[in-house]
Amino acid sequence: MIEKLGLKTTLGLVIAVPSIVLVAFGINGGLEKYSEYRSRVHAAHLTSLVVNMANVAHDLQRERGMSAGYLMSRGQKFSTDISEQRKKTDAAVNELNAALHSVDNSAVGPRFIKLLDNANRMFSDFETRRSNISGLNVSSTASFQYYSTQISQLLELAVRTGNQMPSASLSRRANAIQAVMFWKERTGQERAVLTGAFSAGQLSPETFRQFLILLGDQQNYERIATSYASPDQEKRLRELSANSIFVDIAKIEREIQDSGPGAKLEISAERWFELISKKIDLLRTLEQSYSDDMKKEISVGIEDAMFGLISYGVVSVVALLMTIGFCLVFARSLFRIVGGEPKHVASIVNSIAEGDLSRAVDLIPGDQSSLLSSIARMREQLVRIVGDVQEATALVTNAALSLSAVAEQVETSTSIGADSAMSIASTVEQLTASIHNITESAAEVAATMRTTSTLSSTGEQQVHSVSREMEGIADVVSDSAKAVNQLSSQSEQIAGIIAVIKEVSDQTNLLALNAAIEAARAGDQGRGFAVVADEVRNLAERTRNSTIEISKNLEAIHSCMASAKENLLTSCSAVDKGVSGAQLAAQGMTSIRDHAQDVMQAIDQISSALHEQSAASSAISSKVDRIVTNTEETANAARVTIETSSQMRKLAEQLAGAVSQFRTNSA
Repeated sequence: MIEKLGLKTTLGLVIAVPSIVLVAFGINGGLEKYSEYRSRVHAAHLTSLVVNMANVAHDLQRERGMSAGYLMSRGQKFSTDISEQRKKTDAAVNELNAALHSVDNSAVGPRFIKLLDNANRMFSDFETRRSNISGLNVSSTASFQYYSTQISQLLELAVRTGNQMPSASLSRRANAIQAVMFWKERTGQERAVLTGAFSAGQLSPETFRQFLILLGDQQNYERIATSYASPDQEKRLRELSANSIFVDIAKIEREIQDSGPGAKLEISAERWFELISKKIDLLRTLEQSYSDDMKKEISVGIEDAMFGLISYGVVSVVALLMTIGFCLVFARSLFRIVGGEPKHVASIVNSIAEGDLSRAVDLIPGDQSSLLSSIARMREQLVRIVGDVQEATALVTNAALSLSAVAEQVETSTSIGADSAMSIASTVEQLTASIHNITESAAEVAATMRTTSTLSSTGEQQVHSVSREMEGIADVVSDSAKAVNQLSSQSEQIAGIIAVIKEVSDQTNLLALNAAIEAARAGDQGRGFAVVADEVRNLAERTRNSTIEISKNLEAIHSCMASAKENLLTSCSAVDKGVSGAQLAAQGMTSIRDHAQDVMQAIDQISSALHEQSAASSAISSKVDRIVTNTEETANAARVTIETSSQMRKLAEQLAGAVSQFRTNSA
């Protein structure tokens, strides 16, 4: 089907195919760039969601602390502050709800969507809880647990939101923000716990234990925040830790630790709340700076993705235009090179191939370099050549007839001389051949003896080498026996170490069991520690089982090393016998080499005499051959001349027949 199309139509198809391919690649690449841009925008929405969660958590922390002081003082303290704080909390919750509804559910998994739905229902009974707190109808412990649960759910959602980030860098920054949020949450819990204690004037044993747990959690989250922070963020974190507010609070915390549970607290609840709120505000500032860093990175990523999308589109369009332009230039250039439609050019070439030189070639005006122009010039040259060949054919035929007659006379004269020379040459060649055969036989025997001498020398060297290597093997086997003894002693040392590890694992298992018992006594507060203790006990049990397996393997290795030691001693004896045998073999090879050299000298003398006789007969044969060769060459030349003249006559006739196939205008 394509063969029936014209050149322009075919070139149009050639242009269309790469253009379609480029458009397809452009669309595919554009979709990838757009997908990257959407992922960056989605990351920006998730970051805003994390920031809103942090805002709500911060306000809930303040409200929790004020509620604890309000309840512990039976409404005497924080009554005004708590009302203002509730308004701020409500505003932050409304912003969070708006952010939750703006999340693209198609870009997250079903588990995360379920968490978002739960977050929308978190504050359904919020006002009822607040009313109970305002009416002093709930205990400070219940109020603390309610607020802490709400904040924990928000922080858990923030962690899951960070896991939805499209890149490792953003996930790392999100983890740093989450660590600061958890750190701030534990500080907020400390604020609520101690605010109630300061309002009551003393610290109960349960409150003191909870206070110590909160201090440990804050230190852990500080370390986590430091590990995920960038160098610049880590610098800000260390500067914050050196702030005077942090120093003052740490001083109060040490005093409480030193006083212990039940001691009277002389610090006012308002003073403590104000001081630790400043610390929380500083942590809030750090959290916001981390969020700003993340927003900045996402903003840069969105700009880069948009720039990449636009750049890719521009490059794709430019590439498409350049491809189309190149194909157009190529098509125009190809049309100029051909000089016309390929079908027209093919028909002219077929006419010339069939011998029709009478058909004129139509060219585009001014065309001097196309294929069609070259074909036209070729046709003109063929017309001239055919005419010249026809004239030369007649002359060649006449010359061939004359040459054939002269050659026949020369062949008759040379045949008689050739027969006599051939008889002499045959006799001399037989004599020369006999001498040559004897010479070759002597040379073969000499070569065989030289090879025997060389092989015996080589065998002697190899036997000596084998002897030295076997001596080395004997040394290596002896060293291996010593190494096996050392391995045996080291395996016994390892067995002692394994016994110590087994004792440590038994002690660890016992300690883990005690820790699990203590965690069970602690109730819900020790549930996480109980899980860790159970994992430690399992690890100790696996360690004990591994030490038993290692001990069994060491016993098997010790048994194998004993067998290896016996085998090595047996090998030493066998190697010593092999060294003695190799030395006897070397002596035998030396005797063979000496006898081979004597035989080789006698053969060399015979070969020298035969060479002299062969040289004399070869000289005679050479001169006779020269006479025979000259005579044969003359006769051959005469025969070749006769054949050549006959062939020339036939070729002239064939050439005349071939030229007659061409049809020219003159014909």
